Amino acid sequence: MADDSTEVESVENPQPNPSSDEKSAPPLPLPPSSSMASLSLGIWPPSQRTREAVTQRLVEMVSSSSVLTKRYGVLPADEAASAARSIEAAAFAAASAAAGEDGNSSSSIDGGLEILEKYSKEISARMLESVKSRNPKPDPGSEPKPADSEKVKVEDAGS
Repeated sequence: MADDSTEVESVENPQPNPSSDEKSAPPLPLPPSSSMASLSLGIWPPSQRTREAVTQRLVEMVSSSSVLTKRYGVLPADEAASAARSIEAAAFAAASAAAGEDGNSSSSIDGGLEILEKYSKEISARMLESVKSRNPKPDPGSEPKPADSEKVKVEDAGS
């Protein structure tokens, strides 16, 4: 009976008994630091899936209501798709070329981030050039003209 109570006590009290002859399991070994160094995150080049997502987002941005379309007008979906594909491809080529010229290593995190930043800036600049070239003048209602606001002030003053 005494043995039964001891077992119950050990189940209820999970703390190891220092007087026990049983040894506890050794801690699991940590992986060597060299295996962590071999872990790499590929930031550049983006996957084909990512590039397609970028292209799709560009199409949405110029073919539906957005900041750009409010100012420069909406593009038809087929024209937007064609422009987006060429913009993305040109930006990808420019960023890849810049990476080679600058000696940036796409295998390092910092080098990959710099190339990715170049890619993003190229896309933005080319998209803006594209929409401006299709509609060089902003919509008349998008920005108030100084002359119109002066007329309102003059009319209000005369009332």
